Amino acid sequence: MADTHTTTAGRQAQQIVARIWSDVLGRPVGPHDNFIDLGGSSLRAMTLVARLQDVFDCEMSIAVVLEYPTVTQLLGQLARLCGGAEVMASRAEAWLAKGTLAAKASA
Repeated sequence: MADTHTTTAGRQAQQIVARIWSDVLGRPVGPHDNFIDLGGSSLRAMTLVARLQDVFDCEMSIAVVLEYPTVTQLLGQLARLCGGAEVMASRAEAWLAKGTLAAKASA
């Protein structure tokens, strides 16, 4: 299985996850920034989970965000929850192709 961070689609997935985090937290985030340390709360975690579920079409709880509190850690767990890195990367590509992220970011 390809590493989620090394394929082009994997990098796109990481960028989407980071962008959603940034939108939810209202500030730029890096791959190793901690959600809670950046001001993440349970309400923001719920918002984050809802957006991630919408993009990657897989179920998760806010506990996942709390257990895997960095973009990099969460990305690895999302790959496991969503059926693998390839599936997640494919969903990221489809999401980008729809232009949905840009539309939500400007809303």
